[in-house]
Amino acid sequence: MLTMDSPANVAAGILRAWERNDAPRFRSELDRASGAVGATDGWGEERAELLAAVSTEMRRLEVGERTDTSAACLGLLRHLAGARIC
Repeated sequence: MLTMDSPANVAAGILRAWERNDAPRFRSELDRASGAVGATDGWGEERAELLAAVSTEMRRLEVGERTDTSAACLGLLRHLAGARIC
């Protein structure tokens, strides 16, 4: 069962904010990522740790910024979000 702050839900929220170029929401969703550690969706702590690492890296970017780093982070977020991407 997914919790509200599961890594999958938080990853989907970060992606939605990024795609909409919503900087305040993007920062808010990145903040949620730190609360996702420990809240797992059945895949264990590894997903939560990966989400925390990706969100830390994304804090260095401006919303919508296209770089090699953002491309790698977005790919990992899509993987974490799975079917929850809206």
